[in-house]
Amino acid sequence: MFGNVTCAASTKRVLESTGGFRDKLTRGRFGEVRVGVNYLSFQRELFQGTVAGVADNLAFAPKRNESAVTTSFRYDPFQ
Repeated sequence: MFGNVTCAASTKRVLESTGGFRDKLTRGRFGEVRVGVNYLSFQRELFQGTVAGVADNLAFAPKRNESAVTTSFRYDPFQ
């Protein structure tokens, strides 16, 4: 889900949200055709750490965001 992440830090939170729609495109004697689109969003947040070598040890909490769009095409015969 997050690719080639080499960070070994502990995960504080993972958030996922999704939204989309499905619709019947057509219906006939031999079945129906449905289409759909979804949007997915993921966020990974790590626990707060420190930057090595910085004089005042500036604190930070890294985050990683990923998004995806998926589509679907479905044929249901003889509905």
